[in-house]
Amino acid sequence: MQSSEFYWVRKIKDGEFVLQDHYIDRIIPCEVYSAFTAGELGEMLPESFTNDEGIEFSLEFWKRDLGSDDKWHIAYWWDEDAIRKSDFYIIKCDAETLADAMAKMLLHLKKEGLIGKEKI
Repeated sequence: MQSSEFYWVRKIKDGEFVLQDHYIDRIIPCEVYSAFTAGELGEMLPESFTNDEGIEFSLEFWKRDLGSDDKWHIAYWWDEDAIRKSDFYIIKCDAETLADAMAKMLLHLKKEGLIGKEKI
């Protein structure tokens, strides 16, 4: 299990998960998962990538408040496109929360082999 500020711990009585700010593994063994904060997830994401053609992409995230598009977005954008008109990015993820969008990006990067096991 990875170290985190918070943990999801399954209660033995009813099997529900509860969020705890600590975990002590000494009395009763139970099912526990790290519950990373947006800050912790952000530290795991690489700031930039260079693709096989030598083009550099940088990490950006933003939230739009446009009614139907009230989500957090995260993408690796082409560095040369300062005003983001080209739509030239490696991958873009979105979610209701920043932490969820970052988690989606981390899972994608891991699946595609763009980051190693040591990052997540």
